[in-house]
Amino acid sequence: MTAVVAVATVVFFADGCVTSCGVLLVVAGAGKAYAGARGRGGGDAIRRALRVRRGRWPAVSFAAGAVECCVGAAVCAGLRPVPASAALAVLGAVFCALLGYVRLRRVPGGCGCLGWGAGNREATPRSIARAGLLACAGLSGALNPAHPPNDLSRLPFYPGLVAGGVVLALLSTGTRLRTPACGRSLWRPRATGAAALADSGVFQAMAAAAGPFGEAVYRRNGCTDEFWYATADGAGRGVLFRVSGGGRAVQATKLTDHGLASSLRAERRQRRDTT
Repeated sequence: MTAVVAVATVVFFADGCVTSCGVLLVVAGAGKAYAGARGRGGGDAIRRALRVRRGRWPAVSFAAGAVECCVGAAVCAGLRPVPASAALAVLGAVFCALLGYVRLRRVPGGCGCLGWGAGNREATPRSIARAGLLACAGLSGALNPAHPPNDLSRLPFYPGLVAGGVVLALLSTGTRLRTPACGRSLWRPRATGAAALADSGVFQAMAAAAGPFGEAVYRRNGCTDEFWYATADGAGRGVLFRVSGGGRAVQATKLTDHGLASSLRAERRQRRDTT
């Protein structure tokens, strides 16, 4: 009996997630249809990837938005759950393929994913993940035809609806998620700090004066990311860069003692050995 209850809980939780994806599809489709009806039509990157002429793009955007609205409404209403969920899965897979192609080929322009002004950003890993979530949700709904996604009589449906909505909202926002204490990026904090360092004027000035730099030796010190670079003269000197505030503050210090670099390399080797 316990196993049956657990399975039913997971099933209805998944149904809530499927419904949240249907709601997102309705919102995105309405935005695209509205933009197409106004003769604007966003998503220049998708238009270039599909090789559609600019004059025909508003009509294509309107048609795509109408299809998304119909599929999303069918998923939310629970009408023929298997075909509706299968259509959701197909749309999610198509979105994944298009966004992946645009990002891989670096096609310029916005993706027009949500149809509205805020959704006309460039294709990002978040947008690809969101499309993948739509595909997985549609596949889940198609494989569970016994209960429609809008079965409101089951309590686990509501947490699934809320959880799916929160995840989709986080994947749809362009704001970088940061930790409250240090302001560090939650997603790949070291890479974010390294990118902020490479873009800073302090690093570029020091690289021009003491570079070119080789591979950095990295260490995290509390809320600060430390990157040590050896100077080009090979005399054991180097420059220590401290990146704090999620990349908003960069400091540089010239060091003549090679001991710090040795300790940082030892720590890096130890972390590699443990992993």
